[in-house]
Amino acid sequence: MASWLKSPGGIRTTSRLGGMMLGMLLRTIRWQEMDEGGLAFLEASEEAAIIVNWHCRLLAIPSMLGRRFPTAYIISPSNDGQLISGTVSGLGIETIWGSRSKGAITGYREMRRRLGSGKHVGITPDGPRGPARHAAAGAITLAQASGAPIIPVAWSTRRMPRLDTWDRLAIPGIFSTGIRCWGAPYRLPNDASADALEDARLDLEDRLNAITARADHWAGHPADDAEHRYGISKEKRG
Repeated sequence: MASWLKSPGGIRTTSRLGGMMLGMLLRTIRWQEMDEGGLAFLEASEEAAIIVNWHCRLLAIPSMLGRRFPTAYIISPSNDGQLISGTVSGLGIETIWGSRSKGAITGYREMRRRLGSGKHVGITPDGPRGPARHAAAGAITLAQASGAPIIPVAWSTRRMPRLDTWDRLAIPGIFSTGIRCWGAPYRLPNDASADALEDARLDLEDRLNAITARADHWAGHPADDAEHRYGISKEKRG
C-alpha cells in the first residue's frame, strides 16, 4: 500500500481526493479580509505580482487566490510536490515545476515568462524543506529582475490544528472563522547591490513573519516563533 501511494497513480488518486476535501473544507469557513494594500492592488491593477507566503500557510491559499486571481506557484517535482500540485490544481492554483536543487533555472525562466505575460506567480520562500520561516533569495532576485511587486499574504482560523512537520503545517479549521491578510505591495530597484538584496531578503522575512503574526493574533494564536523572529527591524539584527 505504501509503495502504491508513492506511485504516479497513487499520487493522482490521493491528490484528487485531497483537493475535493480541501475545497469543501475551505467553503465552510467564514472569512474576513484584512487588507494593507495587496488585495486592492490585485483587484484594481492589470499588472502581475509575486505572491509570497510561508510554506506552513499553503492550504488556504486557494481560497485567497484560486480562480479570483489565477496564480502559478513554483513547486518541487518531488512526490510531495506532485501531491501538493494535484491537490490545489482543481482549486485554481497552477504549477511551475522547480526547486532550489532541481529545475531552478527552468522554474525561474518560467516565472519570468509568466510575469512578462501579465500573470501572477506564487512562491513559498522557505519551501520546499525549510528551514521554516527563513526566506531564500528567489523571490527577491525575481522581483529585482522582473520589476513586479511582491505581495506578502497570510491567513489564520480560530480553530487551526498544526501537523508535526518541519513547518508545522496549519490546517484550516472546518466551520471556523478565519482572516485572510494581504500585505502592502512593494518593489525592488533593478540596480540593487548585493548588500541591498540581502537587506531585501531580511525585509521580506520580516514582512512575512509580521503579517502571519497579525493573522494569528486576530485568530487568538501565539506567533509561530519567539519574539526576535517576528517583525524585527534590520537594525536589531545581530
